[in-house]
Amino acid sequence: FFFSSRRRHTRCREVSWARRCVQETGSEFSRTTLLYFKLLIETCIEAEKENEYLRQKLRRSYDFNAYDAFRSLDYMGKGKVSMPELKLFLEENKVYANEPELKGLFERYDKDKDNKISMIEFVDEINTCLLYTSDAADDTPCVDLGGRRIIKKKK
Repeated sequence: FFFSSRRRHTRCREVSWARRCVQETGSEFSRTTLLYFKLLIETCIEAEKENEYLRQKLRRSYDFNAYDAFRSLDYMGKGKVSMPELKLFLEENKVYANEPELKGLFERYDKDKDNKISMIEFVDEINTCLLYTSDAADDTPCVDLGGRRIIKKKK
């Protein structure tokens, strides 16, 4: 991920804060383990914010349609996408994922664990929206929450 200098500075402050907190908590974990755990959670949150930002950008794009996107993955035209089809699509678009990455991506979309991604599963995942207003939508006057729009107050 791309981290701005502000985020790097914030991250450094958070690391020193975490070290102080660990000293005060008397946790079962070592200081290092607790710090890594905290950083893992923060990284997951940042990744979800970035995903949400991209989902909102796609929703606002005049030429994006989740159903058409699914059809571009469904090479066999069966209404389901297999792992080889997903891999082929990624490679054709110069995205090279190793096996664990490909499996993780596939499992994120394959909600019913039938080893096929249906159009409904794909569209649901593409349109999934976290129900909070985050930095992801700071550049717009409102946030789209899957059909509901929240108008943000001017600063």
